[in-house]
Amino acid sequence: MSIPPAREGDQDPFLLDAEQIQALAEPRLVSDALTLCREQRVTDLDSDGLGLWARVEDAQTQEQLDLALAYDADGNLQTQCQCDGGPDGPCVHALAALFAYSQRSGASSELQGALEGAIEERVLRGRTEVQVEPLSGGDRSGPWLGTWRARSINPTGVLPTSYLVQIRSLTRRANHCTCPDFATNQLGTCKHVEAVLHRLRKRKGFKKARHQAPNRAFVYLDWECEGAPVVRLQRAALTDAHLAPLLHEHFDASGAFLGRLPEGLRGLAEVLAGRPDIEVGED
Repeated sequence: MSIPPAREGDQDPFLLDAEQIQALAEPRLVSDALTLCREQRVTDLDSDGLGLWARVEDAQTQEQLDLALAYDADGNLQTQCQCDGGPDGPCVHALAALFAYSQRSGASSELQGALEGAIEERVLRGRTEVQVEPLSGGDRSGPWLGTWRARSINPTGVLPTSYLVQIRSLTRRANHCTCPDFATNQLGTCKHVEAVLHRLRKRKGFKKARHQAPNRAFVYLDWECEGAPVVRLQRAALTDAHLAPLLHEHFDASGAFLGRLPEGLRGLAEVLAGRPDIEVGED
C-alpha cells in the first residue's frame, strides 16, 4: 500500500502523522492500534531510516510479536509481522509501531522544564491523535486563519466529542479551543489546536503566511509573557479610523490591557460587540 506524501521537510519515511496513518487502514484498525500505543505495548522500537523494527504485545493473547516495516522500490509500505495479518495492508501491530515511533521521535530531545514538556505533549498528541476539518478559512483555497472542527481518534468506538478551534495566529499561542483541556491547562494551546497548526504547516506557502498580520484585531489571553496571563490586543493589518482611538485608550503600545479586571474588560466587550473588525475572544 502506498504511503501518502510526507509533509515538506520530512526526511524520515516512518515519521507519519495521523492523516497518513489513517490512510493505511480502516478506522477500527487504526483505533485499535492507537490503543496499543497508549497502553505502551510497543517495545524495542528502532529504525535506521530504511527499515523500522518493533516488538508489540498483542492485546488479546499478550504474546510478544516481532515485526519489520520497509518500503519497496515503488514506495509501497511492506510489513512483516509474526501475527500473519494478511497482504491487504499493515496489521494493527505495525500501525501501533508507527504511532509509537512518531511520538517517540518527536520527544527524543530533552525538554527544558515542565512548561515545554506539557506543550510538547500536546504537539505530539495533536500530530497523531486528532482529526481536523476547516469550517471557515484554513482550507486549500481560503485564508490561513479561521475556525476548524477537531475530533480525537477514539479507541473506544464511542462517537468522539468535537470541539471548535479558532486559529488567530500561526506563530503565537493566541488561538482558542472549546475543549476542557484548553480551559484548564494554562498553556494557551491543546492537542486540537496543535493538530490544526500541524495541518496548516503541511500546506505550501506556510512560511510566508505565518508572518502576515491578521485582517481582524482580537483580544486574547497571552500565556507567553512574564507574569502570564495578560489580556492583550493583537492589532490587525488595517484598523478602522474610528476604532483606533478606542483601542489606544484601553491598551498600551505592547497591546496589554490598561483597564481594571474584570469590569473594565466586560465594559469594553459590550462596546465592541457586533463589530466585524475586532473580536474579544472567549478565553
